[in-house]
Amino acid sequence: MQTHGLDGLFMCTLLAGVMLLLLGLTGLGTAVKYFPRPVVIGFTNGIAVLIASTQIKDFLGLRIDRVPGDFLGRLRSIAEHWGTVSPAAAGWGSVRCSSSCSCCASPGASRAPSSRCSSARVAWALALPLETIATSFGGIPAGLPRLQVPTFQAHSSCRCCRPRSR
Repeated sequence: MQTHGLDGLFMCTLLAGVMLLLLGLTGLGTAVKYFPRPVVIGFTNGIAVLIASTQIKDFLGLRIDRVPGDFLGRLRSIAEHWGTVSPAAAGWGSVRCSSSCSCCASPGASRAPSSRCSSARVAWALALPLETIATSFGGIPAGLPRLQVPTFQAHSSCRCCRPRSR
């Protein structure tokens, strides 16, 4: 996104879909059963750590204008802005995290989504100073976005798109 924008993201998504389709049609998708289990678990855990690291800023209510896209840069930025932790956001995040974990572990785990809605009502009723979708992004759009096919542009910085010199 930082380098190629929204069209680049759409193109990557489209290419990933085409690859999945080709793997399914050719039967090559079954080759995944030959990957060693530790490789699959390591990859999955690595992705989980990357995704979790993107949530730390909001969980703690840190005041960071722009969070870097790379993992180490993100951790460095979080460490630099550690003094801006919002006690309300960190406390409420901890309460929500622990209640979600206890809801999922209980026999009535199907109630978890309603507990999320009720906790949002409680936070609103207590007027907690928390960032929301509305305060961060201006709210949720009422309708669907306009359908638009992404444009593919060859970039001179890309090795595969750069004209070859003779």
